[in-house]
Amino acid sequence: MNRRNAVLAATGALLALSAGCRTPNFEATQMSAEARAQWERAAPSPPPLVAALPVEPVQEPAPAGADGAQASGGFPQVFRDPTPRALQLRSARLDQALRLLAATGGVSLVLQGDFSPVVELDLPEVPLQAAFELLARTYDCRIELQDGLVLVSRDDPSLVESRVFEVESVSAASLQGDLAAIVTDGSVVVNAARNVIMVTASQPRLREVEKYLASIDRPERQVLIEARILEVSRQELEELGTRIAFNDISVGEDTATFVSSLLAPSNSVLGTVASADGDFDAAINALHALVGLEVLSRPRLLALNNREARLDIVTEIPYVSATTTSEGSATGVGAQTIEEIEYKTVGLKLLVTPSILEGGLVSLTIDQEVSEQTGTFQSVPIVDSRHIVTGFVVAEGQTILIGGLLKQRRADSRDGVPLLMDLPILGRAFRNDVHDDKQVELILLMTPWLVSARDGTATRATGLAAR
Repeated sequence: MNRRNAVLAATGALLALSAGCRTPNFEATQMSAEARAQWERAAPSPPPLVAALPVEPVQEPAPAGADGAQASGGFPQVFRDPTPRALQLRSARLDQALRLLAATGGVSLVLQGDFSPVVELDLPEVPLQAAFELLARTYDCRIELQDGLVLVSRDDPSLVESRVFEVESVSAASLQGDLAAIVTDGSVVVNAARNVIMVTASQPRLREVEKYLASIDRPERQVLIEARILEVSRQELEELGTRIAFNDISVGEDTATFVSSLLAPSNSVLGTVASADGDFDAAINALHALVGLEVLSRPRLLALNNREARLDIVTEIPYVSATTTSEGSATGVGAQTIEEIEYKTVGLKLLVTPSILEGGLVSLTIDQEVSEQTGTFQSVPIVDSRHIVTGFVVAEGQTILIGGLLKQRRADSRDGVPLLMDLPILGRAFRNDVHDDKQVELILLMTPWLVSARDGTATRATGLAAR
């Protein structure tokens, strides 16, 4: 059996030489006396080629691909013999180097494509499989096993082909510019109605297009953003926190934790709120009864990754805008007044841009504005607004708190004796006017959840739809 393998190896090496245009120089440091004798009998006048053969007897290799095993790096297991060999290649064509390895390992090799690159290789002690993978990876070869044959293919830059790609998750028209930048030696034709792209280019360019489309044509990831926009009296909240600290009032653990989180960012804008599942409804309801906490809005936004999502809950307040212009004529100077209806917008505006990061992290960029009418000046509405633009990175399911947006609010009330309290001048003796100035804080809670692109469900175990 060893004798037959040596003859096969020598014959394969001679065939490799006859297939090339240049005369390679193979050097080796390991060759048994028996293998050298077989080599000399098979080639009476050998060229300057020495192949690396094992010192120890070679085991009979199993048929290539018999068990479908995969070697490291994603390549199929072509050689079963783990014996290390010293291999040196000088000025050898790539096809000659591959044929030499195949002949040494006793496998049948089929080559397709351009294998003209020249190989310069020096491997001290490696198995045939490692040397084969190194050549395939270095020169971008593709390896397949079929019916006991090893098919090795490589792109041929001289061949121009046309290939049709069907995209499913993106618009074909939006990719035309990117593909035209890749295909500099061909053409790109897009059928927007069918969402089909036909590319005519050399084989290496087609391979680049295939890799690009594989990375782009995937369902976009989404983020479900739960937002709660709250408003609470800062003074009443601090009084409640003091009472909880001194055990003057009994509240649930979640409510106490929530109050502590709300009071924490008094000197900052950002903070995190501790909760096992991001659900603060019970605590919010308790604070509504205790300190009059108001929920201005509870929007839920489903946004694509790296795409801006916008929510506007606004009221447009109309007012009359007058413009006066002067015109001169032969009879004198006249004035013309033009009145137009204009609008001021008040309410809630929220813009969120999520970016999904590795490890379950989500980056959120937030632009929020809350405005309200506080009065009028010459029939023009006076609008008070609170605006914040910020960004942060938070883990999925973790709630971020944005606070510190304070505002002074005055509440006027009057009570007294009916009818008499409304009398001019004397009515003050029968009524009590109360002016209550308090500081209110606008608080934004946001919780991101990753959403499956296939079924549109959030990863939250309890399910957001049930709430």
